[in-house]
Amino acid sequence: MKPQLPTEMLAQIVRDAARLPDSSSDLLRLRLTCRKLKNISSRHAFRVLRPVYSSTSAKGLVNLLGSPEIASYVQEISFKERGSK
Repeated sequence: MKPQLPTEMLAQIVRDAARLPDSSSDLLRLRLTCRKLKNISSRHAFRVLRPVYSSTSAKGLVNLLGSPEIASYVQEISFKERGSK
C-alpha cells in the first residue's frame, strides 16, 4: 500500500498554491492527478474565471457553468481584453 498524505495536509498545500500569482493553470493541472486532489483543488481552480472576450471563450464559459459542480465554485467572472494578463 502506498503511503498517503492526510486530506487536511493536501488541502493546506492546495490553499497555499492558490495564493500564488497566476496559480490557475497549476490548480487545473493538479486536478488531473487523482480524485482526491480533484475534489480539493476544484473550488480554488474555479473560484475566479478570467475569460478573454471571444466567441470561443464564451462557449467555454457556458460549458463550465453548465456543470452544476463547477458552477457552484464560481464566485467571480472577470473578462479581460485579448492580449492582456
